[in-house]
Amino acid sequence: MNNKAFANLEMIGETMVVLAAGLWITHAFWISYAYAIGAIFTAVGRFGQVQTTDNLTLKRLYRQRKFAVIVLLLSAAFIFVNGTQYLAYNIYLFPSSWLIFFVIFAVLEVYTTVRILHITKEK
Repeated sequence: MNNKAFANLEMIGETMVVLAAGLWITHAFWISYAYAIGAIFTAVGRFGQVQTTDNLTLKRLYRQRKFAVIVLLLSAAFIFVNGTQYLAYNIYLFPSSWLIFFVIFAVLEVYTTVRILHITKEK
């Protein structure tokens, strides 16, 4: 597959993630699965793309985008938590714990997208 196909797969996955996150309030049983599948599509699309640049700032931003996808995959794992669960050392998981990781993903995604657009426009 080429970069264009991976970019399209990533875009489809991100759309599924955002729609499933918005519909999570309905508590339909299939929302968690749609979110997880969208996160997997996003990860495959993001890690499959090859970015060739000599600019150190762009390399850092592309690494941050890959870290954001790892956070999204953690969010997809936590979306399946049904009730309050005790982990250890007074750490609890709640049914809405996945939202923390989703917000971190969203902030990283917006930041890196704006910065990449700004840097590529300067060239």
